[in-house]
Amino acid sequence: MRKLPVAFILGCFSCVALPCSITPMNLYRDHATLISEASVIVLAEAIASREAPLNSCQFRTVRTLKGPAPDEISISCWSPRPVESTTDLSAHNDPAFWQGRMGRVTFSTTCQIMPPTFIVGHKYLLLLGVKPDTKQFEEIVEPNDEWLLFVEKHLQRGEQ
Repeated sequence: MRKLPVAFILGCFSCVALPCSITPMNLYRDHATLISEASVIVLAEAIASREAPLNSCQFRTVRTLKGPAPDEISISCWSPRPVESTTDLSAHNDPAFWQGRMGRVTFSTTCQIMPPTFIVGHKYLLLLGVKPDTKQFEEIVEPNDEWLLFVEKHLQRGEQ
């Protein structure tokens, strides 16, 4: 008889601790759909700025792929601590990015997209004007990055 109350209590607390056990599919949109939805797509470099508001990262546009883009862009973010790192998913050759639709941006236990992290001097493909998605702020570490090439080909075909 004692096992039933303990199991019930543990079950209740596990729901509180992990309320987002299944992430909503709207955070994992199809790659092509995400590109089509974006009003602006730019390759941008994270820059240091003394004028940047708190919890904001500044970018310098390197190349515009879609839409009108300003020379500098500000995005809500948080800075990684020295022990943390960001990932480029092996230049987007990782099958998890393509099959599971997972990106480098994470989500909270309440199923909300967390503000991304950026490293000054690194380049990112920014998809702006879309609802939050795990793939909208991907790091680009080389010119032949698979995500960058996919976006360029998609846009060249006129699939906007």
